[in-house]
Amino acid sequence: MDTQTPARDRLRSRTRFAHTGALALAALLILGTGQTRAHDEGLTKQERAQGWRLLFNGRDTVGWANRGDTEAVGWGVEDGALVLKKPGSGDLVYTTSEFEDFELSIDWKTEGNSGLFLRMSDQEDWLNTGMEVQILPTSGTTVHSTGALYDLVPPPASAKVREKDWNNFRVVCKGPRVSCELNGVQTFQIDLRDDRWKTPQGKFAIPYSQLPRKGWIMLQDHGARVAFRNIRIRPIGR
Repeated sequence: MDTQTPARDRLRSRTRFAHTGALALAALLILGTGQTRAHDEGLTKQERAQGWRLLFNGRDTVGWANRGDTEAVGWGVEDGALVLKKPGSGDLVYTTSEFEDFELSIDWKTEGNSGLFLRMSDQEDWLNTGMEVQILPTSGTTVHSTGALYDLVPPPASAKVREKDWNNFRVVCKGPRVSCELNGVQTFQIDLRDDRWKTPQGKFAIPYSQLPRKGWIMLQDHGARVAFRNIRIRPIGR
């Protein structure tokens, strides 16, 4: 008879309990920092405290509609991403709110041409009343390259697209100042009070200094399949 077995079993049981408890404690500590998200479309406690809000919940198109319409035709949700399933269906606008001063973070992946429009104030004259950040599947350094303020300010060579993968834009609109980062690299930074913006630029009919500084956010349907996720915004004061 092995008289050591009960003692060994008790030791193993205590060891397993200690290991499990340590893992549980570690998980609680990580969650307590507010730095870990249960899934991509969630917000941490810290992000909520900072004023961040989701514009896309990862499950449906609530809050979004085709430009000039009341529903999101041709757009849907796939694997937690907002996807243009039927190119040619029309641009998609976040119709629930208009935004003035804000920080916007948005992930995107595309097979072709698209764009992110900021402060669009007229859904009929969208071209002249919103600023576009260009989206393409490749990098470049022209006024039509990814991350450019479309037709006006080119991105630097250091701004690189992750081809066939997810990319991130971080946009800040604060009064007359507008800036954008592509995957952490600044692509443009402008001040609408500068003399350049007091006259029409590029193909646009209205001087940018005269554009309303409050409007909708729009995702462009330019005839190519494109996907967006982690769409979050934080209103900011001046």
